[in-house]
Amino acid sequence: MGTVARNSGLFAAGIFESEAPAPYSAILSCIQSVLQQLLTQHNETLASLVVAIRTAFEPNSGIGIIYDLIPELKYFFKESEIPESRDFTLNHAIARFHALILKLIRVISTHFFMTWLIDDIHNADENSISLLSTLVNVNKRLPMILIMTHRDTVECLSKVKQILGGNDV
Repeated sequence: MGTVARNSGLFAAGIFESEAPAPYSAILSCIQSVLQQLLTQHNETLASLVVAIRTAFEPNSGIGIIYDLIPELKYFFKESEIPESRDFTLNHAIARFHALILKLIRVISTHFFMTWLIDDIHNADENSISLLSTLVNVNKRLPMILIMTHRDTVECLSKVKQILGGNDV
């Protein structure tokens, strides 16, 4: 599957670990993997992506919130262009984080088709499930395939239903 996806675009995989789980770990792994693949290319498409990311994330966009979590972003910005992230209330910070991650995915996917494999969503935290749900339901037109694996448990079924946006799944 990975070979077919790579021939047609970018393939990335991430896993929500059961031991020492970290919020958003699988999602951040996929973004990092995609950016690492892109950074190995030196062509006009990469140059246009650099311009698109810099344009989408101007200094006051709040990019500092995700900058430290995705080291590959350092290629796209000069250190002086990244303002320190401000302190927000927890709910506002989570919403802002989700918006920034979704915006980054949107910008990348307008240049490159992506296939993501997210393993073990039964280990995902509530905020990761919320972000995946938004990615699936709000961004239906993105040129992206999202494959998720999970255990067959009642608890996981409710997470899958939440991601897919309904109770009648």
